[in-house]
Amino acid sequence: MNVSLQRPTGAFVGASWAALFVGAVTYLAGLWNANMQLNEKGYYFTVLMYGLFSAVSLQKSVRDIALFNAQNPTFDTERTDNGAN
Repeated sequence: MNVSLQRPTGAFVGASWAALFVGAVTYLAGLWNANMQLNEKGYYFTVLMYGLFSAVSLQKSVRDIALFNAQNPTFDTERTDNGAN
């Protein structure tokens, strides 16, 4: 069985990467110029890193589920009886 998923266009991928970099650079520039203590800046930097990690993790999970569903079209994902008859 040959499974193919639709790929996003190059323009969408480029716009997504550009938005990510512009947002991150703007956030970091604002953090650099903020009148805060270093530990506060570190906290907000860590929040940014956790946010980026969660966005990538969510995207990979959605992609993996879509690939699994495409490869297993007869798999019953709505089953609620936990295998009991």
